Amino acid sequence: MRSPTLYLIATVAGALLTLALFADTLRWLLDSWLTNSTYSHGILVPLVAAFFFWRARATFRARQPSALGLPLLAL
Repeated sequence: MRSPTLYLIATVAGALLTLALFADTLRWLLDSWLTNSTYSHGILVPLVAAFFFWRARATFRARQPSALGLPLLAL
């Protein structure tokens, strides 16, 4: 069995890499959400998505990890 610390390190590293790769896009999104009234609701989208993810957390915990999705990441 692998250590939970390893999973934590991998998750943090993946999140930091994603933030670094999409920093310009995230900056543009935040600027659009805060300055353009057409997109002002956009700041709620991550919060609502996080709520639904949190609500379904038991479903995610019940599943076992699988490597079947790794080929999709290669695309």
